[in-house]
Amino acid sequence: MAPKVQPQDFTFSLFGVVQIAAIIIACLGALIGYEKVFFPFSG
Repeated sequence: MAPKVQPQDFTFSLFGVVQIAAIIIACLGALIGYEKVFFPFSG
């Protein structure tokens, strides 16, 4: 039997996905920022 999906579980999982996406975007932004700071002439 498939378990029932509760709205709270869906909201929690959705929040988790958004949080993970935000962390990935922050890491990419930090890498791009560091590259521009330390290698401004790389293009």
